Amino acid sequence: MDAELLELQKQFESAQQAKSSVRLSERNVVELVQKLQELRLIDFDLLHTVTGKEYITPDQLRHEIEVEIKRSGRISLIDLSDVIGVDLYHVERLAQEIVGNDAGLMIANGEIISDSYWDSAAEEIDEKLQECSQIALAEIAAHLQVGSELVVSVLEPSNWKNCKLLYDCLFLKENTPDEKMFRLCKC
Repeated sequence: MDAELLELQKQFESAQQAKSSVRLSERNVVELVQKLQELRLIDFDLLHTVTGKEYITPDQLRHEIEVEIKRSGRISLIDLSDVIGVDLYHVERLAQEIVGNDAGLMIANGEIISDSYWDSAAEEIDEKLQECSQIALAEIAAHLQVGSELVVSVLEPSNWKNCKLLYDCLFLKENTPDEKMFRLCKC
């Protein structure tokens, strides 16, 4: 049995190294792969790329999505589709699965956003707060290009020891105005 396997390996290696006089066109290769799928000789899912010249497995697509998320921390599903070269439908479907299995990820406004992105945003906001002692929530939302509600829900100031959210402004605790006075002069 081992001798037969070694012989087959040698034959396979020599066949791979041999020069071919016949070249298959991309179209023929695509048709061949489709036929192999129809005959169930390829027993795994393959997804077409947008160009139609390549295939990708769902597992490889998942891996590439995860790599992009780790690389940037925040990425649009549309950008993912463009970068990977796969139809948006497949990217959205797998993104939902990835986010559903990872508590450190969320989908908001068509983007996948990781906790590490929010952590770095919180650090940036904290630095700015140290400089200015107050920041309007709208300014934070505009800078991060997200809605104010999302900023409040994700970057909960109650988790920060040195600041307080009062109405629509974030203040350093030592600079928080009297609430009665603040109602008269919102930031």
